[in-house]
Amino acid sequence: MAKRQGIVLDPYGRAVPEEAARLRALGPLVPVELPGSVPAWAVTRYELLKSLMLDPRVSRDARRHWALYDKAAGEPGWAWLYSWTSIVNMLSTYGEDHMRLRKLVAPSFTRHRTEAMLPGCGRSPRVCSTRWRRSRRAKSSICGRSSRIRCRCG
Repeated sequence: MAKRQGIVLDPYGRAVPEEAARLRALGPLVPVELPGSVPAWAVTRYELLKSLMLDPRVSRDARRHWALYDKAAGEPGWAWLYSWTSIVNMLSTYGEDHMRLRKLVAPSFTRHRTEAMLPGCGRSPRVCSTRWRRSRRAKSSICGRSSRIRCRCG
């Protein structure tokens, strides 16, 4: 297999906007070289990134699906990458492991639990919408728009 030539990324990030523009100009999927001479791909288009993230054939589990994972553990210049890719959590697992971890955290993200985390004064939106109209602060408050939104006027 021939070695593909990748764009060498600046490890110090001295010109990130210019580097990103250069990668975008080269296409939606560009071979790059990460610090330590690690071969990788840079996705430069939102549409492609979204389709890859939603494709069940694409894995984020480097331990199971990255051919160079074992090399990353022993290569001195790749230590930064190994410590990042060896993390096991819901976002980095695949298949049954991902589903098992997802089921554990899903109850924390119901509508009621999420709304309870929103900052607010605790008053009902109706009370706050009356106060909002009286104070004429239309642009600085979101109260009164929906009965689902908690007051954030404080």
